[in-house]
Amino acid sequence: MRSKAKRFGSILLLVALSLILTACFGHWFTPPQTGKLIVGPPVRIATHYEVLISVADMPDGGVAGVQLGTVALPAIEFANVNAATIVAEGSSGFEITAQGYSAAPPVEGYLVAVYSGAPIVAGPILKLSFEATGVPTVTLNDSRIWLTNDVPAWIAGWSLETGAAYYTKGVSSR
Repeated sequence: MRSKAKRFGSILLLVALSLILTACFGHWFTPPQTGKLIVGPPVRIATHYEVLISVADMPDGGVAGVQLGTVALPAIEFANVNAATIVAEGSSGFEITAQGYSAAPPVEGYLVAVYSGAPIVAGPILKLSFEATGVPTVTLNDSRIWLTNDVPAWIAGWSLETGAAYYTKGVSSR
């Protein structure tokens, strides 16, 4: 009888230790979280359209700067949009430092925005407003997008999300 109790106690101890070790090592097997640059769909607001650009789960302390293309290699493409009416605004403290859009179709553009405060881990960072002729679309080329933190260093490990409306709650890393 005593050996059965001892054996049961040993088995119970092994099971408990196995569960504890599994819980402790679980984070090693969890893939790292990937940051997201989110481009919302064009939403009609009275006589114009708006597109929100947000970030979520940004690594490296958050985003302090974003560059969407260059003059020679634009990263933003608009369809069915009146280029003369495009206006970019910063959100959550971001300020537009440079932007430009082509007048002739296909309408393409570049944009640079920076933030002087604590980097943004999640939340809206940009808003594009414009008038459209038909159903507008806004497409970003992720190979021409650069995100930076406040070190400054380029942020790796992010993906471009488009399509469905996506809302984020603004979060600062500090």
